[in-house]
Amino acid sequence: MAECQEQRTPVRFWRGDQNRGYRFETWAVIVQRRRQWGIGDDDKPRKEYVWVLAPVPSPDVESWPSPVRDALDDDLAKFYDETRELEGEDVESLGQGELEVGLEEVTKSYAFLSSRAAEAERVRRASSTTRKIQDYFRSPSARKAVMQRSGGRCESPNCIGHSDELAVNGEPVLEVDHVRELAQGGKDLPVNMIALCPNCHALKTRGENRDDLRQELICEAWKKHQEMISW
Repeated sequence: MAECQEQRTPVRFWRGDQNRGYRFETWAVIVQRRRQWGIGDDDKPRKEYVWVLAPVPSPDVESWPSPVRDALDDDLAKFYDETRELEGEDVESLGQGELEVGLEEVTKSYAFLSSRAAEAERVRRASSTTRKIQDYFRSPSARKAVMQRSGGRCESPNCIGHSDELAVNGEPVLEVDHVRELAQGGKDLPVNMIALCPNCHALKTRGENRDDLRQELICEAWKKHQEMISW
């Protein structure tokens, strides 16, 4: 796939599964590739490759939409690596036990995860033409940092629901959401994200006073972020 990106060779995109079989869906070109931190099935950090694909009508370059060709010209087959480790830090130990470690460990981990999210945000915004055709990437580091910061409780200052309720698997019933949506220019960073219980999330999304609530959540997310990085 890296060779296809460098040579601008279109690839066939197939959809399906082993039970129903696979069918050809479209031609696609690889607009961007990157490596980022993710969380494996064992709940430990792992390096993951991400490929940004853009559908094209055919292998004929002349048939490709101009935004796709512009993105290829702009990106120049670069490889973005968001997994560069901080000097002297143990990546695996910083990524575990987000609700089970002491305050010092949580703040240290929060700072590390925030730095990874910031690097991912920098890469995401590096190419204006690429952003025209790719979906916004959600940084797993940013979400994990917010979950650590919340301590398993809804971060809305006006929560009147079950703010620390647990699911059947023992994990907090929380939804990490962007206060200012990515589509509206919000950043995928902990300072713009907040952990909400389902009720508060619904109020933020479609509540009668959602505009006022969002302003409160912007202040709350900023305050909690500052508390974590200045501890």
